[in-house]
Amino acid sequence: MGLDRQKAFDIAGLRILEQGRPSLDLSGLCRYRTYLPEAELRCTIGWLIPDYRYHPSLEDHAGGHIDHVAHRALATELGTDPCNEDIGLLAALRFAHDASANALRYGNCHIFLAEFIRRMQIVARRYGLDPCCIERRRIVPSGSHHGQYVFNGIL
Repeated sequence: MGLDRQKAFDIAGLRILEQGRPSLDLSGLCRYRTYLPEAELRCTIGWLIPDYRYHPSLEDHAGGHIDHVAHRALATELGTDPCNEDIGLLAALRFAHDASANALRYGNCHIFLAEFIRRMQIVARRYGLDPCCIERRRIVPSGSHHGQYVFNGIL
């Protein structure tokens, strides 16, 4: 039994859109999880690793690829040993987050989210997934909530 790829795609994509910004530490590095005074942020893979499987030592191995420690955490949680295509999908999900985070250098979170959606559409095409869950999300600055965005009328 392999990874439910559509479910992983949907969870990772929707959580990032709801979060509204990337998971960056104070030095600007992408992290599985970032704890700020005002929020806990996660990257696409950080949303797939449940709390009881996460340990800060995972961050020590997070270097632009889905490391073996994170693979084991996900495999244990999913009750499966991810095949190469599953690992490729996880790497693509992570890249969609991390590469989109670079867009913050050129603008605000709105640009990050637009770039994230674009990259997730590419991931969906590559892995034969349905991108409708992220495409239906309408990104509109909320105005009254500093740094947050409204998705289909929901904060």
